Amino acid sequence: MRVADPVVISLALPRFLSPGDTVDVPVTLTNTTARAAQASATVAAQGPVAVLGAARAATPLPARAERQVAFRLVARQALGAAKVRVAVQALGATYEEDVTLPVRPP
Repeated sequence: MRVADPVVISLALPRFLSPGDTVDVPVTLTNTTARAAQASATVAAQGPVAVLGAARAATPLPARAERQVAFRLVARQALGAAKVRVAVQALGATYEEDVTLPVRPP
């Protein structure tokens, strides 16, 4: 029985941001299959967080292996709950991970 997607997405985000904070977000992509693939990851943010720099990264994803890509986010001068989504296209499908990231006063 398989309990994981063919491509597993793991984000390393802080528990919260404060207005003006900038954070590098490593994203680990795990290929759980016996097939190698080319992975294309994109990040999108809604609310009081924006993507700073490239919103897309590509990497080869060998069979039964992990690779890491990174994105940079910045908290705007606003408070609230931001939505961060990472979508990965690989192995003929799209896999997504959604995270809520609070922006609160320092």
